[in-house]
Amino acid sequence: MRTTLKITLVAVLLAVIPSCGKDPGFTPSRDFVVPIGLARVVNAVADGPTLFYSVGNTQLAPLSFLSTSVFTQVLPEINLELDVLYGVTGLPNIWVQDELIRVPLDDEFTVIFTGTLENPTLIRYIDEPFVSNDELRLRIANAAGGFDSRVDVALSQQDITIYSVTLDMGTVSDPVQLPLGNYDVTVSDSASGDVLWQSDDEVLDFGFNDLFMLTDNTGPSVASEPVRLIRVFGENITSFANDQLMSAYRFTNLMSAFEAVDLFLDGELVEGNIAYGDTTDYVIVPNGVYIADIVQSDDPTNVVVDNASISLTPGQFINIVTTNNGPIAAISSFVDERRSPPFELSINVVSGHHQFESLDVYFLSPDETVNSRPPVIFGIPPIPTPGSFVPTAAPPLELDIVITPAVSETTLGDPIRVNLELGRHYSLFIGDPVSEDEEIRVFLEDDFLNPD
Repeated sequence: MRTTLKITLVAVLLAVIPSCGKDPGFTPSRDFVVPIGLARVVNAVADGPTLFYSVGNTQLAPLSFLSTSVFTQVLPEINLELDVLYGVTGLPNIWVQDELIRVPLDDEFTVIFTGTLENPTLIRYIDEPFVSNDELRLRIANAAGGFDSRVDVALSQQDITIYSVTLDMGTVSDPVQLPLGNYDVTVSDSASGDVLWQSDDEVLDFGFNDLFMLTDNTGPSVASEPVRLIRVFGENITSFANDQLMSAYRFTNLMSAFEAVDLFLDGELVEGNIAYGDTTDYVIVPNGVYIADIVQSDDPTNVVVDNASISLTPGQFINIVTTNNGPIAAISSFVDERRSPPFELSINVVSGHHQFESLDVYFLSPDETVNSRPPVIFGIPPIPTPGSFVPTAAPPLELDIVITPAVSETTLGDPIRVNLELGRHYSLFIGDPVSEDEEIRVFLEDDFLNPD
């Protein structure tokens, strides 16, 4: 039936265009406009891997958790298939959802995919285009599929409620137009009245369609803060500027010049006597900007890093890393994406190695060599920015980690045999050698050390 519809539609258009063109006043580029609608898909499935979407015949870019597609042009006023699937490397694609949607002419159709992989939920709504100099048009959606409870959301100014709504999971509010300005935003559990999330003095200054979306918190404080509110604005997802979710930090010492160092945050000793290559446990703290100082443990007068700013972002795990290139010390941090859904694995590969400008990292089967395939991480610099690895076969896998200078087949050190499984999170830190008979130091963390 769908094939016949497509052929008939094309035939009708071909018949119409020549007949209209006989009118001497007809200009195809000016007088014939293909009708369109706009559709976007938002992935809010907290326990899901990267999902693949198509609307009609249009394949959208893969969407990871808390990401959105662009508004995509589709044919309006006809039934279109929305297909959702995910892939496990080495296995057939697994279908999650197969739905029909209908996009109105010239309107913006949004589909939020939430719930869980076993019990997915679609939230759908349609907005007309909206532009204003002094108002925004707001919707609020409850897409916290893991929390799965009714919530109250309130926007207030100077303790006066301007707008509030109660939402079950899987529902979205009607649109409301609000004056641009500063608002306190609060999410509460409808049953208990407990505050679940809040952000004060948020500046709402965009005069367009806006969406506040409640999602599951996958950060360090999930036990006490199960949800978070984010903004889906056009084709972007952003956190609230004054989000009060807790953060967490840990500290990795890749400074080969010292046996051990101490870390101070805002003048307080938080990690002491951390040996070269060691990584501390995560500590949950209020989010914000902290001033970091590092001193040599056996000589506290030797301040190795002084007055460095470290930003601990709301709802995130932040890995602080310190390195040294000879006498020059450096400190930086990165977001440690620790959410490992059942059908994916994640690996951080972080280099603090300075003997070479950059390194290549291979993940090879035991019978392979560096000549067998390209590295999976190219040219990782001696800056604590994690690389990523996607397996080429379905785990569990037994692999050798092999490290070389960039664009070289000369291995540094011996291969490291590891076993990888889905649903796990691994971290690998590369440091400088500490003796003449070494070329490199490699430190394994997270599920490399906790395979069970």
